[in-house]
Amino acid sequence: MEAARLVASTVREVFGPRIGDQVRAVVVEGQPARVLLEQAHGALLLALGHRTDGSDGRPALGPIGRACLRGATVPVVAVPASDGHPALRAVGAA
Repeated sequence: MEAARLVASTVREVFGPRIGDQVRAVVVEGQPARVLLEQAHGALLLALGHRTDGSDGRPALGPIGRACLRGATVPVVAVPASDGHPALRAVGAA
C-alpha cells in the first residue's frame, strides 16, 4: 500500500528514528473530516496541515479543517505545510 509507506516515511522524516507511543500514524479510507474526528477520539490533540491562502500569508483553513474545528472533542492545531515538502509532491498536492 503506497499510502501507508508514504505516511511511515514522512513520520520518520519529521520525528526521527525515535518515535514514541504518543505519535500514531494510520491510513484510513472515508470522508476526511469524519475519519479525522473518529481517529482523534481519545487523543491529546488533532494536528492538521494547512496552507496560506497566498494573498496575505494568513492560514487558509478549508472545509475539512473547519468541520474538524466544529466537531473536535480535543484541541486542534493547524500546522503550516510547505508546498515544497516531498510528501506533498508525492501525492500531487504541490
